[in-house]
Formats: sequence, C-alpha cells, structure tokens
Amino acid sequence: MQNNAKSDFKDGRRVETMINDLKSGKLKPDDVDPIRIGIVNGRVYTLDHRRLAAHREAGAPVNYRKATAGEVQQALESDKLSTANDGISIVIKGRK
Repeated sequence: MQNNAKSDFKDGRRVETMINDLKSGKLKPDDVDPIRIGIVNGRVYTLDHRRLAAHREAGAPVNYRKATAGEVQQALESDKLSTANDGISIVIKGRK
C-alpha cells in the first residue's frame, strides 16, 4: 500500500536486523506474526510493509492472513495507500 516505510519497527528493532536474523536462522518465519493482506480496489496489498520487505530480502517464506475489514479501513484512513506502482516495490527509509 505504501511507497515507503521507516527502517525501524515500533519496538525499535531495525528491518536490517530482521533480515540478518532470518538469513542466519536465528529468527524463523514461523516466529514472526503473519503479514496481513487486504484487497483494495481489486488489488491485493500488505498492511505490514517492513516485515514483508525483510522476508523478501532474506529469501524467507512469508506467513500471512487476510486482514479484517476494520484493519484495511484503518490503513486507508491513515493515508497508507500511497503506492505509485501498485505495490510492486517499497523504499525502506534510512536503510544502510
């Protein structure tokens, strides 16, 4: 949904740390909360951009679940639908 996201999770961990932990096996994909996906205007989007980016870069499988209508609505009301390329890519700001 978003065209960019911060490089830190809400708990202060960095996306880079998750990538490295997934690559090394220190963190298993099943240990990560499922990524929420929702349909907006007939397209499937994630509501969990940093986690999806970390799994994608680490080459790790992604567990997912369908987002509730309320979760999708909340994301839309927060102006999260900012993608310019239908969600094909996202920039993680501040990544080294």
